[in-house]
Amino acid sequence: MNIRLVWLVISASLCLISCSDYESVPYEAEPEVESFNGTILEYLSGGDERLNLRFDSMLLLIDNIPGFKQLLEKENTAHTVFAIPNNCFQASFSQLNVYREGKKLGREIFFEDMLIAPFTVLDTTITVISAEKNDTVITEYNYDYRKDLEEMLCKYIFEGDYNTENILYDEGNITVSALKYDYLMNIECFRQPASGLSGKGTKTLLFSDMRNSRTKDNWLRSSTVWNDVYTRNGLIHILSPQHNFGFDEFIKKFHNYGNEYEQKK
Repeated sequence: MNIRLVWLVISASLCLISCSDYESVPYEAEPEVESFNGTILEYLSGGDERLNLRFDSMLLLIDNIPGFKQLLEKENTAHTVFAIPNNCFQASFSQLNVYREGKKLGREIFFEDMLIAPFTVLDTTITVISAEKNDTVITEYNYDYRKDLEEMLCKYIFEGDYNTENILYDEGNITVSALKYDYLMNIECFRQPASGLSGKGTKTLLFSDMRNSRTKDNWLRSSTVWNDVYTRNGLIHILSPQHNFGFDEFIKKFHNYGNEYEQKK
C-alpha cells in the first residue's frame, strides 16, 4: 500500500476516535432558575431539603435585630440575600469558644448572650496632682453586641436583584453596598469549563468581604452551593456550609465578652 495512503487512513481513524471521545462527554446541564412561592423569610424558615441545609441561626438573628424581619417580609421590594446555613454559625462559635478557653476568658457563649441591650462601662482614673488636689477623669466605654451582629448580618443582604446572569453580563464582577451600613462587598461569577470548552459549564459564584481594600489579595472569599432562588420579594444565593459567619470578625468582636467590667476596674 502506498505509504501516503497509509498515513491518510491512520489520520482519519485518529480523527474519528478523537471526535467520538470528545462528544461522549456531555455538557453539564445549566441549572434552571428556581422559583419559590413565598417570601425570603418563608424560604429560610423551611430550609432546603434538597441540600439538607437549615437556616435557623440566621433566622434567629433576623428575628432579634429590630427591623430585619419586617424588611424581609415586604413584597413590594427586592433584596438579594446570601443565605447562611447553620453549619457556618456553628463553626464560628466553636472557633470563638476554643479561643476563649485557651485565653481563659470565661465560659462558652452563644447568640442569647450577645442579643442583649447596649450597656456602658465607666472607667474612673484618679491622678494625684498635689496633697490637696486630685484630677478625676471618667471615661465611658459603650458596648453594643447586638449592633455588631447587625453589621455582620448586613454584609449578606443587598437591595436589588443581583442574579448570576446580570453579574456575568457586567464582566463577571460587581461591587455592591451592603444593607444599611454601605459596607462594600464583591460578587464574582464565572462559568466552569465543560468538555474542554471555556465558559460553557456551570456557573460559580464567589462572595467576598473586600475589607475596605481594592486589592484582591486582601479579600476574604466564600463560594456558594446554589444560586438564583427567586422568591416573591427577592433572590437567594446559598453559601457553602464551610463558610464562617462574619468572615474574620467573629473572634475579634466577641472574644472578650463578659470581661468588660473587670477590664475597666
